[in-house]
Amino acid sequence: MLVSSKLRHVVEPSPGELLSFLKDALAHRAFILLIAKCSVSYYGRSRTELGSGDRLIVIKEDGSFLVHSKTGYAPVNWQPSGARVTAYLSADGRVIVEATRAQPYERVRVFIEHAYLAAAGTLKEPPAPLVSLTEEDLRTAILIDPDMVEPGIHFGTIEWPVGVGRADIVGRDRSGTVVVVEVKRECDRSGAEQLWRYLTKLHEYGVSARGILVAFSFTHEARRFARARRIKCVAVSPKRVMTILERWRRSPGRRTFSSGLT
Repeated sequence: MLVSSKLRHVVEPSPGELLSFLKDALAHRAFILLIAKCSVSYYGRSRTELGSGDRLIVIKEDGSFLVHSKTGYAPVNWQPSGARVTAYLSADGRVIVEATRAQPYERVRVFIEHAYLAAAGTLKEPPAPLVSLTEEDLRTAILIDPDMVEPGIHFGTIEWPVGVGRADIVGRDRSGTVVVVEVKRECDRSGAEQLWRYLTKLHEYGVSARGILVAFSFTHEARRFARARRIKCVAVSPKRVMTILERWRRSPGRRTFSSGLT
């Protein structure tokens, strides 16, 4: 048996080793993957039998039970979350993995003839699905709550033409200095260079301005380029942006944002 901090597995275990492995994993509500030569029976709304073949069995922490063949995305047999999964030895010494549910009564049995690989572990994921946030979402959140960028800052214009493009957000800090903000989901060096072009053009116009890059993440090259030109980098948490947007969307008569003066 090989063991790691996240996953343990057995390769071509004997029936006794496989049964011990499965019982321990099920007792700890682990995620289980089993690749084996097996046959499958189903009893419930109908009765079906699948002959001997190599299959992938997936048992999830919530009791979801899926039997996959070598092709196709859909399982050839399955039980939904909440199923009771057990493992035991048959009279002829084979390991049987059984998933049942009460309402309506259904039962799937997998008869293991030879196990090639069994693996178990615990999977970690966010408590809620991660929503894919856009640059527009991030920009809206900044306009709703400017303090997430810098305390005391005030934004007055978005999509402001500066001769070499349109600056995402323009405003002034608490000292009155013009601030140009460039918004990116993931900021690389090209994003930093884009903001630097805006600042350079404004300086040519005689406008003293400083720049702020706001993104969920920055590459090392982006931070290095920005730091050399005294451009501030602000990394924002997606969770904070989602909270701001959800609160704003629930607000009656909420303010809207569009190009031009806000």
